[in-house]
Amino acid sequence: MALPERKLQRSLRDVIWQVFPFDVSDSLDEDGDFMTMIAAFSSDTAYETLVVVHPDRRAMSATALEAFVARLNARLATIPALADLRVFEAHPESRFSIGGVLTRVSPFPSLRVLSHSLLTSASDSLRGTGYGLPRP
Repeated sequence: MALPERKLQRSLRDVIWQVFPFDVSDSLDEDGDFMTMIAAFSSDTAYETLVVVHPDRRAMSATALEAFVARLNARLATIPALADLRVFEAHPESRFSIGGVLTRVSPFPSLRVLSHSLLTSASDSLRGTGYGLPRP
């Protein structure tokens, strides 16, 4: 069994961190800077997660970020090479919670991009643990 420190080191190496001033009104064109960054992440099998942090904590409201993520997820679904990706937001004012725990609060507006298949295996491993997921 891996030591917790080893698991953390391994998981941190699996994450690409980008500070990028994304705009919630981005057109999400495939050849735009934002979508190009997501496509590059998707094609690099060395990483499991892309975290994009906006450098201005007041650049957008939590509601605007949530709407952008919904639009981004819908857009990714239309691009075959990116259709397996899912995006989740985090924001200083986020009220999203699981089991009463605010899980998407962060110091700056940010996005997490992961593959749906990775998320499915992770959520399946939590079933029956009592972590806010329904038991089968």
